[in-house]
Amino acid sequence: MRYEGGQPLPEKRLHPLSWVFQLVGSLGAVIPIGVAVALGAERGGLFWVVVPLLLLGPLGALWHQWVYRYDFADDGLVIRDGLIFRNLRQIDYRRIENIDTQRNLLHRLLGVADVKVETSSGGGAEATIRVLSLDDARTLSDTVFARRDALKGATSTDDHDAGEPAEGTTLLTLPPGELVMLGLIDNRNLLWGRGAGRFHAGGERGDAAAPVGAGVARRRRRLAGSAGAGGGGAARSGHAGGGAGGG
Repeated sequence: MRYEGGQPLPEKRLHPLSWVFQLVGSLGAVIPIGVAVALGAERGGLFWVVVPLLLLGPLGALWHQWVYRYDFADDGLVIRDGLIFRNLRQIDYRRIENIDTQRNLLHRLLGVADVKVETSSGGGAEATIRVLSLDDARTLSDTVFARRDALKGATSTDDHDAGEPAEGTTLLTLPPGELVMLGLIDNRNLLWGRGAGRFHAGGERGDAAAPVGAGVARRRRRLAGSAGAGGGGAARSGHAGGGAGGG
């Protein structure tokens, strides 16, 4: 698909017999109007009323076939239509849920199909392409779903990478003062490092890091050892004094 002035220009056309199906589909609206106008017209003006109405249907169907285009953009299916005013729209591949082909007896005889594009918004088909050959309908379906799956896969990969950091990545860096404060408030074993504490993904710690709780335990053991040594010395002094007194 080519672009002009930043706007996509779809180039794929409908089946050459598309105007026949467009005409058949519009007869349901044209015939009642023609009958009503003919009944209300005078006999002299009946010809000038009926003939334009009979020509209006085929001309409108041919014009629709000439104007209608579709193509595949990077992010969505691009469709251009409109009998008087051109309408260019794009249907995001990720919103497309189903592509349905419909065929009646005439479709089967001519080897074509109507293609309906259904999206997650519901409420009927988002677009109806009337008509395509069976090969073109199959190509459209395969291309749309392949690009949809590729876009959804890329999106899920980006979300996974953004949500889960790689192991060993530094998640948070705190100065020593804040680490000590957090340890006193939360009463948890935090990581202490020279100059800064670092939390890492995967439960690893930074260089030269030691648990705060371990340092507290060592200090308690030293204090307990000192107290035990002091008590033992006092006992020995008392024993010596008793011996001297006895002597």
